[in-house]
Amino acid sequence: MPLGVQSDRPLRVYLRYKAIPYRRSAMTTRHFNRTVPRMTGAAQMPAVELPDGRWMTDTTPMLAWLESQWPEPAVIPRDPVQAFASRLLEDYAEHPRTVVLSTHLIDEVANLLEHVILIDQGRILLDRDADEVRGSATTIAGARRVVDDFVADRPVIGRESLGGLASVTIDGRLDQAERIRAAELGLELAPVSLQQLIVHLTGTDLAGTTEQEAAA
Repeated sequence: MPLGVQSDRPLRVYLRYKAIPYRRSAMTTRHFNRTVPRMTGAAQMPAVELPDGRWMTDTTPMLAWLESQWPEPAVIPRDPVQAFASRLLEDYAEHPRTVVLSTHLIDEVANLLEHVILIDQGRILLDRDADEVRGSATTIAGARRVVDDFVADRPVIGRESLGGLASVTIDGRLDQAERIRAAELGLELAPVSLQQLIVHLTGTDLAGTTEQEAAA
């Protein structure tokens, strides 16, 4: 599997990782101006000539084809969402720019975000680094009266009740002493994902004074 030598580093790393045999050949001006366009339709490198005489170029589709022929060990994630993120990051690394993603499932792209600005009806509700936002809220669940006492004087951004039980989400992290006290009170603590946080912050009552009551 001969390949041109310019801009071929990602491809060579891939081939070595997969233990796919190849031979690296210098790309002459004649090959670049005549052979490669004739065989691939574009004058670009790297270019690969397969054992059966077919040619390929453009690293991204080449890796996708190679992955289909040598699936193990996998380099491109099998999960469709992770595969999309992988290709997006690869393309972003080659062509840095602003990327606009439209999704209803924020958690699918949460790990790709560096900064979060949340705008709701013209108001900026959140403007922080993504690492700061992650884990910035906590959900406390347990007996309603115990939960209410525990979250007193804390900024509540979400509340749900079912009979004598309550689940309250507060804006803020708990320190170790508070976590120990919560465990002693029989309360359950859970982290809040970015998607859950945005749902809470864009609710009709950000102070948490209204409850979503469910019939017992």
